[in-house]
Amino acid sequence: LKGEKEEKNIILLSCNTGIIEAVSNVSKKYASKSFYIILHSALEEVVHVCHFGMKERIQKVLSTIKKILKGNKIEHIPTMQECINKCCMDNTYFLLYAPKYQEYLMDKFNEEILNRFSFLYHPLYEATISIRTENEELVIGIYGQAVNQNAYDIINCYNEKYDNDNVRFKVMAKEDNLIFKLRNVDRLFEQNYVSNEELEKVRKKFDYIMIPYDHNQYKVTASGILCDAISEEIPVLMLDS
Repeated sequence: LKGEKEEKNIILLSCNTGIIEAVSNVSKKYASKSFYIILHSALEEVVHVCHFGMKERIQKVLSTIKKILKGNKIEHIPTMQECINKCCMDNTYFLLYAPKYQEYLMDKFNEEILNRFSFLYHPLYEATISIRTENEELVIGIYGQAVNQNAYDIINCYNEKYDNDNVRFKVMAKEDNLIFKLRNVDRLFEQNYVSNEELEKVRKKFDYIMIPYDHNQYKVTASGILCDAISEEIPVLMLDS
């Protein structure tokens, strides 16, 4: 920052508690510059209440006892909510999606912090829509974070109760993913990662896109997969998210 005297705006595309604490400190030193933090999914851990199972709680207690026996100091690790509330300089700003999400945050941050939230609408792009004719086989595409345990359970249930050899699930995931052990599942690509253009090409062949997120996912962030589907007018199969 010292050598960039002309640059007034610093935009951080990634976010975690360490980054926010760093910005909180640096923004005080460089008051003439503006810092914009894109929050992405960082806010999800603010709006969700984490319910730990008995196993996790026991492990946490044992870990604490182990540190005490070793003579280590038990330090409080600041939460995302605490870090954001402490980032209080007037030259720091937070970016997230549509203003509707502010309702979820009213009781999480003080008014001074909320006033420095700016909202962006997730971009949609124009795509060439292909008219699909009725196929013998229905193609359901699943990729990204949508390849989760729910997707596995849904396909497994379909195979056990409703399979009529009329549906194929086209999945983009690493080859060792357990989902490929299920019937009616094809791997979209041999590679683990492909370009947006390659994914767009195969997406046009989907009759549906499955996005099986739980209701407690994506409260204050947006699913890029959903925006893909909206842009290309592909119907989606969802749960209660």
